[in-house]
Parts: sequence; C-alpha cells; structure tokens
Amino acid sequence: MKFIFTALAIFTIVVSMTNQAFARLAIDVSALTSVATFKCTKNLGYELAIIRGYREAYGRIPGGGIDPNFLKNYNNAKKAGYTNIDVYMFPCTGRSTCKTPRQQVNELVQLINTYRVKVQRVWLDIEVDPNAGNWGLSKIRNRQILKEFHAAWKSTGWKFGIYSVSNFLHIYFSSLTRRADM
Repeated sequence: MKFIFTALAIFTIVVSMTNQAFARLAIDVSALTSVATFKCTKNLGYELAIIRGYREAYGRIPGGGIDPNFLKNYNNAKKAGYTNIDVYMFPCTGRSTCKTPRQQVNELVQLINTYRVKVQRVWLDIEVDPNAGNWGLSKIRNRQILKEFHAAWKSTGWKFGIYSVSNFLHIYFSSLTRRADM
C-alpha cells in the first residue's frame, strides 16, 4: 500500500511539473492593440500573442468576416518583439447569413497567405455571444457545423485547435466529448 501511495505521489509531481514546463503566458487580442501595450505584456513575461483574425456575424457584417484590426495587431505584436503568434477565428454560426465553414476558413487562409503572416497555430474560438446568435442551433446541428470547421482546417494542413471554456462542448454539442468524435 505504501508503494502504491509513493508511486502515485511521484506520478502526480511529474505530471504537475510537465504541465508547468509546457505552460506559457499568452495574450488574447480582439480589439486594436498598440505596440506599447504589446511591449508591456511582453515585459510582464507573456510569450504568445493570440490575435483574432475572423469575427462572427453582427451589425454590418451579416456573414462574418476578417477582423479589420488583425493585420495591424499582427504588425504591432511583431514590432513589440513577439515571435510566437497564433490567430483565432470567432466563426459565424447560427444565422442564415453565415458563410459556410469552408468559406470562412478559406477567407482567413487567403488573408494569411496574401500578407505572408507567420502564425504557429490557428484556433477556432467556440463560445456563445448572445449578440451574434452563434451556436444557438440544436446540439446535432452544432456538432455538424463544428465537424465542417474541423474538416476545413484539416484540409489546409495547418496546425489548429479549439479554444473554448471547459463545459462548452458538453452543453452545446451533445455527445461530442472525444477527439475521435471529430
């Protein structure tokens, strides 16, 4: 019994140390951010800037679109010394005016390629914004849309991931709880 407890304690310590070794501070930017602000976060120890490149439907953007601040924020982050930069998309879902997942992904890919933006990973930010009406469909339809985004990003060959709160998948996507479900 003592051996099992000791082994479990060592395992717990190793897992904890591993998580800390791979963790890093990141800033998530969805509004126009100055070079000075990026420098401030860099001086505070932040290593990664995650910049919104695509935004959901609202107002004059009924189908979603490229974030007009993306390129400026990217350049400001570079000027401030960030070398690790990711991009995220807040996709348009739940409105009849939304473009298809593939169209949305292609828009962001085209922008990144056209301006030779260097990002390490693309994140699909899935969370509810009541003003945008996103992810308000049935769990089955939400799951289908998420699978379409997954397929679209996978087809690019780029590194991508999902960016969300811990209980979002359970609440809005029924049984979608494992990577294999994608």
